[in-house]
Amino acid sequence: MKKTKKILSVIMMVAILVSTITPVWADEQQTMNISSWAVSTLNEGEKYGIYPMTWYYENFNETITQEKLSELIKQVDLKLDVVADKVDFEAMPVSEQLTRGNVLTQFYNLLGAYGLVTKGDAMTYMQSSGIVNGTLSGLNLDKTCNTEQAILFGINTVKFAYEQLEAGGKGVFWKVEKGGNTVYLLGSVHVGSTDQYPLNTMLTDAFDASDALLVEADLLNQAGGMDYFRSKAFYTDGTTIDSHISKELYDKLKKVFEKYNLDESVYGTLKPWSLSNELNVVSMSNTDQTEGATEGANLGIDLYFTVKSYLTGKPVYELEGIPYQTDLFDGLTPEFQEEYLTAIVDGILAPATGESTESANLLDEWLAYWINGNLEEFTTSFNASSEEESNELTDMLFGKRDQDMSTKIENILEQDGSTTYFIVVGAGHFINPTNIIKTLEADGYTVDWMY
Repeated sequence: MKKTKKILSVIMMVAILVSTITPVWADEQQTMNISSWAVSTLNEGEKYGIYPMTWYYENFNETITQEKLSELIKQVDLKLDVVADKVDFEAMPVSEQLTRGNVLTQFYNLLGAYGLVTKGDAMTYMQSSGIVNGTLSGLNLDKTCNTEQAILFGINTVKFAYEQLEAGGKGVFWKVEKGGNTVYLLGSVHVGSTDQYPLNTMLTDAFDASDALLVEADLLNQAGGMDYFRSKAFYTDGTTIDSHISKELYDKLKKVFEKYNLDESVYGTLKPWSLSNELNVVSMSNTDQTEGATEGANLGIDLYFTVKSYLTGKPVYELEGIPYQTDLFDGLTPEFQEEYLTAIVDGILAPATGESTESANLLDEWLAYWINGNLEEFTTSFNASSEEESNELTDMLFGKRDQDMSTKIENILEQDGSTTYFIVVGAGHFINPTNIIKTLEADGYTVDWMY
């Protein structure tokens, strides 16, 4: 138990030190009827948490229902309430007709309630703000509004408001320049939250100005990485996990499968390290469902920028790669893999008070620091959690990986030419005691904090 408690102090670090790789199950995929021109905006809006993904499969291109519109308005209101205070505002009248004009008017009234509109024609304001695109004569305000259009108006309303207020997730963010080269360094939380989005324009503007994205591992690179991951994450000799761990742990594990309604015939074929990572993400989602784990991984900052790069045609390069990170975990000894899995299982079945509860809340704490750009508190909290005695997991997460990534960043800075790179790696690599920032500064580079 003593060893298990020590592992608990670093379990949460996996979320911000190693790319969140989870198996892709062969579920039947439903067809989404999304307009091609709307894909980029919808991808952005998915991160805001203002509508459920299930709406994609529910008459997406048909007239939005009053129930859905009310929920959408409510969620946009909650999103604005986080960053602004309400003011006295005389709302424009809205009829019960589900037209584009009436839907836009409701979003205009929301902006007005938070002091974010100017006097004048409402539709002119919404058009000039980019919340609805097109000329005033071509906005089709009298036509019915479908679900897709209403969501796009909601996304654009949130984005506009956050930009006006200079709000949004700030992250831990630096800039390094050498010769003609510029490198932006952003610390990621690989398991994210809708609270982080929209991102502050400081981040998105720097990304837009960059020529290429560099990440630890490209999670969208199926052929180059995910196939290898699957070959290592599962038992391929016909055995299952029950023959590789103690009976005591297996009995507990079955209870976890039941708690999360997990198919043992599938999850039981995962190796302990892979199953530990999967269950860790599920438990952090606080939903008791694998869908919550998928959502948390999809909200990761590195994946956000990777998808954005693919959509905009920006090159994506890897500092490590999925095979490299897979081998890190697969190289853990069987004994330690069992300790790691035990810590996860015990934390799920019998969350204790005191230190264990504090560890369970670390992710929320770190996300809050990340959102506010609070580097000092983030660093203090993170390093306080890593002061435990060295073990295989901490040795794997720190040290050589930081040095190797620092070397690659320095090689980029020393290249001929003039190129701007946007680099996203786990935040822990920038704030642990032997971090990348310290290495760059020790080697003579000036690293500027962006806030």
